[in-house]
Order: sequence, then structure tokens, then C-alpha cells
Amino acid sequence: RRAMASLWMLLVCANAAAALLVCLYLWLIAWPRWKRETRVLWKMVHTLAQLHREKKRRLHVVIFAQKGPKTPEQILAGAEERFGIDVSTGGGSGGGGGGSMKIDFVFIETELIDLLHAETWPRFTMIGQSYGSMVVAWRGFQTATPDLYFDTTGAAFTLPLGKLCGARCAAYVHYPTISTDMLAMVYSRRPSYNHDSAIASSKLASLVKCVYYFLFAGLYGVAGAFANVVFVNSSWTRDHIEALWRLSPAPTVLYPPVNVEALAALPFASAGGGGGGSSGG
Repeated sequence: RRAMASLWMLLVCANAAAALLVCLYLWLIAWPRWKRETRVLWKMVHTLAQLHREKKRRLHVVIFAQKGPKTPEQILAGAEERFGIDVSTGGGSGGGGGGSMKIDFVFIETELIDLLHAETWPRFTMIGQSYGSMVVAWRGFQTATPDLYFDTTGAAFTLPLGKLCGARCAAYVHYPTISTDMLAMVYSRRPSYNHDSAIASSKLASLVKCVYYFLFAGLYGVAGAFANVVFVNSSWTRDHIEALWRLSPAPTVLYPPVNVEALAALPFASAGGGGGGSSGG
């Protein structure tokens, strides 16, 4: 309820005479390994559609997404098929007239999307990917200038661009781009998957990387300050964002949506019925 209240206040405060244009930053649609994050986005679109119908706040959603073979209609149908979330824009559930919320897509070219991949930046990966996210977001803003910009991918450096376009900004953070754990690891020169032992064993290389990480953490915190509302997916993420985004609003924990309807329909045995094996097939 607190998260819904925060989102609703953001929508109410945004100044838009006609339909409020809400841009959602999603460059993960074609990446299967990001299923949880895309479920968050579709649930958010579903919630915005409910607000559009019930609160009489006219909304127009634009999703920044990677260009691929699927049409917008196929993508929306796939969201319902995969996640059981109806985000269709047909007349069905909203009643007649203008009850349905308009959803459009801005498809970003593959050569720009490549800037988001870690393989493109073998060195200074975090700052390279952050730069790439800004390029991709700016490409989207050139097509659709929003009243409300919502980053659902953790691309914090796109928030200043949203503000530059005159939008109110919100962020849903799954995992911080840099964490206090990463800073501590580099400072203490502990080898890890993202801290090569060759660097950890060198005082000079460790010092350079330590300066790089702390400078990046400072810039990351400044970028987060451009958010009007901050959501995080867990108390762990909240603690790290509170430590790094010192100038931003206090984050609200909004746990990712989980579909338990299918589980609830399963014929579970009663607690008293022993027999560890599953009966039936």
C-alpha cells in the first residue's frame, strides 16, 4: 500500500494537461535471463492500467525496448502467456470508450543495445555500461519525451537525463550497480570474480581500482539523487542504496511480484498425512 501511495503521488504531482506520458526503461525484453525483471515491468504496466481505469488519471505508457523480431502486439500477448499478466490494450476489461490505457514501444537499435553488454567494455565495465545506458535512454527520449520516467533496470545514470527532459523520475532497483561490499573487497585487496588476483596482489593497481570504485560510487550516488521516488526489491538492496544514495528519497521496499495462483491450485497433501512420496503422478 505504501508503494502504491508513493506511485500514485508521483502520478498526481506530474503536470500533464492531457494524457500523462509514462516512459518505462526496459532494454531486457529479448534477454531470457532477465525474466524476473520483466515480470516486475509487466506488473507495473498492469498496475498503471488499473490506475488509469479506476482513478480516472489518463495515462499513456511508452516502453523503451530492444529492437527484435516481435511486434508490440506479440510482446504484450507474450507477457500474458509467460507471466499471466494481462496488459492488453484491447477494449475487453476497461469497458467501452477510452477505458484502455495506450501502450507504445520505442525500439532501440541493436548497435546501441550492444553498449549495454559487459563484453563491450573489457575494462572500466561499470562506467562503460553506464555510459551505454545513457546513450540508449537518450535515443528513447528523442522519440518520446515523458512526464514521468521510470527506470526498471537499475540504470541510475539515465535519471539525470530524464530530469533534463523535464520528467519526474522514479527507480526500481533490483541490485545496486556498485555496492559497499564491492568497495570493501577492493579496499582490502581480496581477489574475487570481479577483482582479479593480479590486481589484488599489486598495491599500485589496487590503489588505482580503489580510486576508480570510490569515484564511481560517488557519481552513482549523485545520479540516484535525481529520483523523486525510489523502490528496491529487498531489505538488502535498501541498505546498500541508503548507504550510496544519500541525497535521494528514502527507498521503499517493494518485493517482486510472485505468481502463487498456480501453486495454490496444486492438490497439496494435508499436514497430518505422512508418506513422503508424492501420490498420483
